[in-house]
Amino acid sequence: MLDLTLSNPTRAGLRYDEARILQSLASPQAMDYDPQPLGLPGARAAVAAYYGSRPGVRHFDPERLILYHQHQ
Repeated sequence: MLDLTLSNPTRAGLRYDEARILQSLASPQAMDYDPQPLGLPGARAAVAAYYGSRPGVRHFDPERLILYHQHQ
């Protein structure tokens, strides 16, 4: 059982590749803060591709898509 109310995922008992994460922080690109207020372009493209592949949907433009998380 996982406690999904934890705000810190490192304390939730999830397994992740620590070495790979730490290695990525050694890259100079990790120092570049580049906020994406509409959501990450790759994530928007993936969502658009998913919905665009559904029956009856002609085209789903990722540039017209906004991803957000609603806090409750």
